[in-house]
Amino acid sequence: MKQPEEDDFCPGSIHWAKVGSHPWWPCIIHNSPNGEGFVKLFKTCEKYHVQFLGPVVERAWVSSFNLIPYQTHQNLERQLKDLQAAWPQKKPKTSEDREFDLEIHRLIASPAPYRFQPVCPVCEVFSSAPGQMLKCKGVCGQIMHPHCMRYKEPPPAEFSYMLQLWLPPPPSCLLVLVKGCGRHFHRDCLHQHPGCLVTEKAGGAVLLTRCPAHVCATCCLEDPESTAIQPEGRPMLQCVRCPRVFHTGDLCTPAGSVEVSLSHIVCPAHFVKNLSKLPQHKVQSISWCFRCRKPGPDRVFCETCPTNYHKACMDPADAVSPSPTFTCDNCRRGVQPRYAQVIWAKIPCFRWWP
Repeated sequence: MKQPEEDDFCPGSIHWAKVGSHPWWPCIIHNSPNGEGFVKLFKTCEKYHVQFLGPVVERAWVSSFNLIPYQTHQNLERQLKDLQAAWPQKKPKTSEDREFDLEIHRLIASPAPYRFQPVCPVCEVFSSAPGQMLKCKGVCGQIMHPHCMRYKEPPPAEFSYMLQLWLPPPPSCLLVLVKGCGRHFHRDCLHQHPGCLVTEKAGGAVLLTRCPAHVCATCCLEDPESTAIQPEGRPMLQCVRCPRVFHTGDLCTPAGSVEVSLSHIVCPAHFVKNLSKLPQHKVQSISWCFRCRKPGPDRVFCETCPTNYHKACMDPADAVSPSPTFTCDNCRRGVQPRYAQVIWAKIPCFRWWP
């Protein structure tokens, strides 16, 4: 098929035009009504101002690659076939390319290498050599370095010891009824972590049958009723500073986690809040309400994420606060962006971009 020449794109010439997902439609090249002429030059192509033929006057700037000289409707199909034949065919992927794509997907979706490496909760350093860390014989079961204990004299170099600092949980705490757990929580502290399962028995007795250390925090926040929140033999990454655990792999690990060992991390919930005052850590708030999607005054901004709401759009419990800032529900629950997750990001002087 003969390529159209420059003389074909002159005011008054009729073409078939293709815009987006709309069908091919006849149009006439016409000068722009705002005085910009009928052609615009770009680095990769030329765009012509056209007016579509029809009962309603519609105009658009169309690339020269989307314009075909008008002949008849019967010849349009032949012209399109000639264009498809002249267009370079896309080469099918080779077996190496397909294996490379599968390997990238496997690295994202499959669990990362896991090996239990105990971490001292005091100095947050792991040691794998025998004898360097000791395990408490009590209910807590903590593993610590001998020099990190509060002893006047170090205990004997054995594989186990009785931590003198450990005391039975006070009556105001709930002991987890899971074999080998040993954790205990105040009732008010249970609301800070997802995955807690509390049951009440006759007589007012309250039992903590599951704590946050036995469910994936990410899966529980997305769907508390899902069966995937339980480990079921899958390795779990444990935070050193809080009882939260996560499935290994990028699909559940929060972005920004600090890896301490192959089995322990420091999750982003322990981000130092004082850093938010620095320019590079300043929260970039959006310019519209996160609920009604409309701008306007009288908005309250979240302290830790870009969300903001009109006071009329907020929950009644949050709207009564006179402060111009608050903590949104997702931040209170601990929802964090994850690796391999598409998110909207804002860099100063640039717009929001996925």
